[in-house]
Amino acid sequence: MKLKFTFLLTLFALSVSYGQLVLTEIMYNPPESGTDSLEYLEFYNAGSDAIDLNGYQVTEGVTYTFPDRMLGAGEYFTIGVDTLKLFTALGIALSDEWESGGLSNGGESIIVVDGNAAEVISFTYDDNAPWPSSAEGTDGEGASIELCDASADASDGANWKASTGSTSVTINEREVLATIGSNNTATCEDSGDEVIVELVGLEFIPSDITIDQGQTVRWVNTGGRHNVNGSQATYPDNPVGFMNGSPSSELFTYEFTFSVPGVYNYQCDPHVGVGMIGTVTVLEEERPQLAITEIMYNDPGMTDSLEFIEIYNQGTETANLGGLILKDAVSHVFEEGTLAAGAFMIVSQDSSALRRILGVSSVQWSDGRLDNRGEKIILTTAGGDTIDIVEYEDLSPWPGGDGTGASIVLCDITLENPSPEDWGEATTSTDVTYEGVEILANPGGASFCAATIAEASAINDNGEAINIDKEYSLEGTVHTPNYRPSGLTMVIIDDNGDGITVFSGSDNFDYTVTEGDKIRVFGAISQFNGLTQIAASDVVLLSSGEQLMDATVVTGLSEDTESQLVRIENLTLINPDDWGGGTSGFNVDMTNGSDTFDVRIDADIDLFSLEYPTGTFSVTGVGGQFDGNSPFDEGYQLLPRSMADIDPYVPFVEMFPARNIADVTSVDATGVTDSLGISCAITGVVYGPNYRPSGLQFTIIDGEGNGIGLFNNDGDLGYTVAEGDEIEVKGTISQFRGLTQINPDEVTLLSGDNTLVDARTSTALGEDTESELVVFPNVTYVDESEWSGDGSSFNVNLMTEGGQTITMRIDNDNELSTMAAPTAPFNVTGLGGQFDTEEPLLDGYQLLPRYAADISETS
Repeated sequence: MKLKFTFLLTLFALSVSYGQLVLTEIMYNPPESGTDSLEYLEFYNAGSDAIDLNGYQVTEGVTYTFPDRMLGAGEYFTIGVDTLKLFTALGIALSDEWESGGLSNGGESIIVVDGNAAEVISFTYDDNAPWPSSAEGTDGEGASIELCDASADASDGANWKASTGSTSVTINEREVLATIGSNNTATCEDSGDEVIVELVGLEFIPSDITIDQGQTVRWVNTGGRHNVNGSQATYPDNPVGFMNGSPSSELFTYEFTFSVPGVYNYQCDPHVGVGMIGTVTVLEEERPQLAITEIMYNDPGMTDSLEFIEIYNQGTETANLGGLILKDAVSHVFEEGTLAAGAFMIVSQDSSALRRILGVSSVQWSDGRLDNRGEKIILTTAGGDTIDIVEYEDLSPWPGGDGTGASIVLCDITLENPSPEDWGEATTSTDVTYEGVEILANPGGASFCAATIAEASAINDNGEAINIDKEYSLEGTVHTPNYRPSGLTMVIIDDNGDGITVFSGSDNFDYTVTEGDKIRVFGAISQFNGLTQIAASDVVLLSSGEQLMDATVVTGLSEDTESQLVRIENLTLINPDDWGGGTSGFNVDMTNGSDTFDVRIDADIDLFSLEYPTGTFSVTGVGGQFDGNSPFDEGYQLLPRSMADIDPYVPFVEMFPARNIADVTSVDATGVTDSLGISCAITGVVYGPNYRPSGLQFTIIDGEGNGIGLFNNDGDLGYTVAEGDEIEVKGTISQFRGLTQINPDEVTLLSGDNTLVDARTSTALGEDTESELVVFPNVTYVDESEWSGDGSSFNVNLMTEGGQTITMRIDNDNELSTMAAPTAPFNVTGLGGQFDTEEPLLDGYQLLPRYAADISETS
């Protein structure tokens, strides 16, 4: 690093405790189509003390109020636009969901204030240089942007990089790269190990600096007669002396590399009296955080040519391997090389055999072999400081692995100086059989220790899983269908009767979920809204057709029922209207008369598309939980697996199924309605007046122009007829004098003032005009005297343009019944009717104008 600034702030930061909230990761344009439902922000406490988040708010970019909680040093807090969708897509649970707003794809300001309204975070991100752009994989191309270091200036776009952390999820053919809630993959660019101090006037600038062991300081004289004197003759307490020589007026430069840690004082000899002095504090280089995480000490071969030791970098920085030593059991000095943070390396007895048989690359150690009875493996620095030590044995409490084909593995690779109980026998198959024995090992990757489901899914008093991110190999029998066809969501229960949910966001590992399959699941423990899960990284089928556990009868849902097969008896639906809806499923409340239970019907089971159950019944299913906040002691659910889990299942039968008007108004060859006696619900718009004031008699027509008459002899069923109303009618199809009708049991007003269809021009009446709106242009009277106009109902025969005689019916409830005969020829609009007393019902067709406006002058 070429540093050219005062280090006093650094020294101050090292001497006090503090909490510092930093925004370390942003996903502002995920690779989705349409709505960006995977947007999120990651916050990190980069300080040494916990932060009380009470009163903290995000006020710009998005809107969010932090909860009343403490954020510990080194802890993350993540918020997003849609926590459920993000977990569904990536299998990663956020801390919370923001209240409103969204992150602009083109960049915008993000401001966070504390409880005193003071800004603690304030900067503007962008999608153009120096900020990462789509060309670097961000801004819709799949990668989030990460702050390269929690201490870096977040307002400088050069300190933000595209994430390279794989989620193993692909969306729109783009891999999602992110490290939500964990260490960022981005690192700050290193411009070298040189620190510059300028000699300006009568000062060293900066005068006090702190550097790492092995860094170089360069002094640059910009003018004046000076020198740099840090000799032990002048400062005997300096760990090592340094000096450039006698004072000089030349514009000299002087470099010194500080290899020994400690505090160094120095001066300019001519001007020490006026305070031209300085200090260099050299921090001791930390030992790399390396750990021995897997040992194959007795493979099935006679020569043990597959012996290996796995080393893992537990730290956050790349480790320099040069000079490190493996000793005791075997001997090896690493001459060079590095190991990235989170990476593995393999050291073996026979690197060519390991590559040929297992396909694994390794460094071959120099001498020795691993004792089959056990011994020490020690990893040290070049100076002899111990980095890690493992003293394994082939006896309890150490796990097996002595010639069985399995290596021994550290179950949690983040542990330091673990005890024998933290090691297990490898369960990962290499798909290699050597000397007739299957090799179980995972050199170069995290391993999975076998555990019982009860051990892996243990929780604390707040319902929080205590083994989050720990990796296990679990065995159990599948007891549910797959609730996630794009990946995996299922429940397995082991022989002890303990269950756990298996989850994978987008990969099924070539396994088809089948109840009764016994499987082995590899993965890490996670928790989503209180539900403890294993996030699968692989699934192996062991057997099929296993016996399922009997459901346990319970009277309540709790932590004890989570991922267990249980049955609740004597239930009824509280509100049948809650049954149905949603895209992924729906929740419905049921009661046994004293308690209410939340039953989740997933969209991937047959019940989702069936009618709701009626009466009293029992429900069998697996226990679930959906509780957004700790303590996780609420939100318990019951998830049936199929229709068979509701016993007895007596589905609701709709008395009035929805039908189209055209479906119920067809007639046979004799004019008789095909749907006589059918109960149904139809929807249409009202046309014309009510021709039966003591009851109901009018016409409804749908958007396709199909119509039907509605008739009720006595009573209006609470509905006042108004043309233009859209109504739903539930009733029974009938026929009177050839006219198809519906006799209503119920009329529901849906809306008013709807636009009417245009009348269809016709020249004759028939079945095709029945209850439809038609217009006859230029009609004349056959006998004008038939028009009575005395307020009674009457029929008038008319002659159409086509030479057809039609009957026009004027009802006494129509204003036309009291009016004088209009002058012929005229245009007449009306509703088609029929009055035929004998079969076949193919005569007696009529035209019923609705009001005076339906008769108009011809052109």
